Amino acid sequence: MKLATCRSTMEVAREKLHKYVFDRVNIHNVMLHLVRQRGEMLESMQIELDNLLNQQNSSKEELQQMQIIRQLENNIEKTMIKINTSQNIYSLYVQLLDYLKKELAYYPPQLDKLQNMVLLYQKDLSDVTIMTHEAIKMTEEAKVNMTEMETAFLAERKAREQKLTQQKKLIEKIQTTGSDRHRRVRPLEVGMCGLPRQSIHHLTSSHSMGPGVGTQRG
Repeated sequence: MKLATCRSTMEVAREKLHKYVFDRVNIHNVMLHLVRQRGEMLESMQIELDNLLNQQNSSKEELQQMQIIRQLENNIEKTMIKINTSQNIYSLYVQLLDYLKKELAYYPPQLDKLQNMVLLYQKDLSDVTIMTHEAIKMTEEAKVNMTEMETAFLAERKAREQKLTQQKKLIEKIQTTGSDRHRRVRPLEVGMCGLPRQSIHHLTSSHSMGPGVGTQRG
């Protein structure tokens, strides 16, 4: 859509420039025609002035003619000023016309260059958009993976802590059981100091085998 708008703008600019040049050419032709007319008028007035100067009458008519001559001279001078001004304007117009022609020849390559730049920028923008979407997708996947890894790590740590707690309790239980046995065996050893060795061996064997064994033997 941007490309179509750019092309439409270029076409409008070209049409406006062609119309401007065409209008300037028409004005130039009109001014040239006016210069020619004034030149012809100047020649006619010069001829009339020459005819008046050739007349050698000293009458009132001559005075009137002299006034007319002066008036004609003034008119000629004014006309010459206008002609010079028109020529200067025409020269400036020709220079402007040449400049506009050069500019008109310069615009198409520049417009093509701008069009290529627009296409290149659009491609770069598309590539950047794709890369941005891919980066966002990778970021989301990394977040999900981090969440899963964190959950797994917490579960594993909890399992290790539970296992350590169980092992600690088991060790404490074993230590407590060993202490109780030691306390039971110590008084028995003290009481058997006066008995024969065989009796002592029989009693310690019965104690170590437990109360169930003694019941079976009786």
